[in-house]
Amino acid sequence: MSFAAAEARPGQEARLAWTVFNCRPLAVEGIELGFGIPQSFTLSPQDVPAPLSYNPNTRTVSGGLPSLAAGATLTAQFPLRVTGLRAGDTVAVVGEVKDAAGAIIDQHSAELRIVPPATSATEIGAQGGVVELENGRARLAFPPEAVIARSQVLAQPVGHPADAPAYIGRGYEFVVQDPDGRERHTFAASPILTLQYEAGELLPDALHLQDADGQWQRLPTQRDAKARTLRAALPHLSIGASGLIGVTANISASPYRTIVDAVNRGDLAAATEQHRLLEPLARATMTHVPGTVSTKYLLHGLGRISSPRVRLPLVGPEEWEAALIEDDVALVRDLEGVDFTDFRPDRNAAAGGALPKIAGTTR
Repeated sequence: MSFAAAEARPGQEARLAWTVFNCRPLAVEGIELGFGIPQSFTLSPQDVPAPLSYNPNTRTVSGGLPSLAAGATLTAQFPLRVTGLRAGDTVAVVGEVKDAAGAIIDQHSAELRIVPPATSATEIGAQGGVVELENGRARLAFPPEAVIARSQVLAQPVGHPADAPAYIGRGYEFVVQDPDGRERHTFAASPILTLQYEAGELLPDALHLQDADGQWQRLPTQRDAKARTLRAALPHLSIGASGLIGVTANISASPYRTIVDAVNRGDLAAATEQHRLLEPLARATMTHVPGTVSTKYLLHGLGRISSPRVRLPLVGPEEWEAALIEDDVALVRDLEGVDFTDFRPDRNAAAGGALPKIAGTTR
């Protein structure tokens, strides 16, 4: 077995070919072939040729081979997409041949070396533009008037970034340059990043952005499990917005005031630090249940309102949803305007939903 090419770039397909040769003087039957697919590759089940099949849960390709006459060969191949790797990595795929009794009678491996990714250059202007990588698997869309002067976007897949935490999968780098070659980091309208995930590839919960300080920030993300896409806009305040509307601000408004003031004076480092401190609270409020439900649940637990119940059709959090909210709240530290030291959530009081009161009735 071998790869069609010894090298590949992050995001590229690498075709794995295998050949079984019967060197015995008689036909053989009951032979089984199997491959273990490393986490650094993705494989679509429909790309695996019969009689083999791919199990994404065990990440194995296996199947029984037809009877092979003496001296006969059987050859096939399937594509693996390189993900979660960076330049300089070497990864191996191991294949085994077993007899009818399940004993391994032959074993081979194929290695692939990852080389630096190619960089694409796309021009955008006042009319907007779209940058695509890997045949549309990564798409960065600039709306009209995001930039005024004609600019160039340099883009490349980077596999798993070297300094990224384990929960970061495949990564992409985008650099926007003005006509004079200077990097541009602010935009009049938010660019939208969309990532497409193939069948058999893990669909994450959210997209993350590495800020200027090297910190990875979770972005508010639209996750479409059916279409297998993640979609997020870049943070608005860092790209020209002048204010905000925030559900989480009902719990703690001071950090948002700090962010707005810091951006207005050009201190993005201070704004980023407040964003980092806010992230667990924003996640608790906005990712597990509707924001109204979680906000009332948190405000009641802080003793600021008399009841956590919401009006139908909204209902209070389920036990497991409440547990997720409380786990995120436990990570809130040093956030001005709120202290969860005496947080006393009441899951029973929040359960169910209430009908709105109708004039002239008792409810």
